[in-house]
Order: sequence, then structure tokens, then C-alpha cells
Amino acid sequence: MTKHINLVTGNPRKIEEATATLSQYDIAVEIINLDIDEIQHCDPLKITEAKVRAAYERAGKPVVVNDSNWEVPALGGFPGGYMKDIAHWLTPEDFLALLRDKDDWQIILHDIVAYITTGILYRRLSLISRGSLSLRRVARVVRRLTRLLRWMVVTA
Repeated sequence: MTKHINLVTGNPRKIEEATATLSQYDIAVEIINLDIDEIQHCDPLKITEAKVRAAYERAGKPVVVNDSNWEVPALGGFPGGYMKDIAHWLTPEDFLALLRDKDDWQIILHDIVAYITTGILYRRLSLISRGSLSLRRVARVVRRLTRLLRWMVVTA
């Protein structure tokens, strides 16, 4: 018997990835396209928790949300929970300028999936990927990241 989840997103990339991945486990993905205002907070987990609770209230049924953010330790964790807005403000050259005098070019991706079945029960899965950038590759990677972030914001 096929199970299903209610994924709250308007992001085509998230829809495609969730559908492709979960279909392997006989799980159908029902898309709920809601415009959820994201709170501003330095803690990405708090942003995701607020987002999943708001989605549950609006949808009136169990829902799943996904949120991602980048953290640069050399910049004190910036942009972190503010990534969505930062993508509108900074260009790839701005990111490069921020890292220019830093020795540590490590970047940490936090990918958070949250599921709520009632107004009280809240579960989340946080996946962390670490990487680093060489000076030669940073411009290319930052440009890709910025384009991706802008795409995500426009399509979310």
C-alpha cells in the first residue's frame, strides 16, 4: 500500500527531489503550495520549526517542510538563518570580499526536514554537510551558490 506525505513547498527542485527519492520507498508526495512567511532568527532550527508549525496551521493536516542554509565558520556562522535574505543583498563578489582575508574557507550546509502531525508533536531531521573551498574555485562556487539561492528564493 502506498503511503503519502504532504510536502509544503512551491520549489520545483524540492518537489522533484522529494518525489524521485520517496517513490523508491512507495511513498507518494502530495504538494501543498503555501506562501509561509519565514521568521528571522540566527538559529535555522527555530526558523524551520516556526515554518512547519505555520504550514500545519494553514494546511490543517500533517505536513513536511524542508529548509537549508549555509554557515561559514570564518564569518562567525554567517549567513546562517539569514541566507534567504542575504541572497538578495550580496553578489558573488561581495561573498568573495568577505572571505578575502580569511584562511578558513570551510562552508557547512544545514539541510533541515521537519514533520508535524499535530499542533504539539514536532520532529526534525538535520543533515550537515561540510566542505571547503580552494582559492581557485571560490569564485565559481560562490557564483553558483548565489544563483541557486536566488533561484530558491524566487521559486520557494
